Amino acid sequence: MIRAVASQYDEIAWVRYLTLWPRIGDATAARIISHIQKSESIDNALRGLESQFPNQRQIVKGPKLILKVPKGQKLQSVISFVLNQVCIPMSVV
Repeated sequence: MIRAVASQYDEIAWVRYLTLWPRIGDATAARIISHIQKSESIDNALRGLESQFPNQRQIVKGPKLILKVPKGQKLQSVISFVLNQVCIPMSVV
């Protein structure tokens, strides 16, 4: 997910992230990725995802949290921040 948010053009990262969700297979992921890559920014892409999947807004929750992390943070800090936001203790990971 971190790689996907880092670049809206990282197709492999987006496929891996999107196909983890129920009812999103390769074909649906490809359509979504096409939309993401045509977006002006990752923020616009995430808003588009929210509108495509109004009943599954959690799809964009993780990427939006990653965008809130200050630039330059180490990977462990990013992971810790995201997990704390979704209430998963780091000791579980």
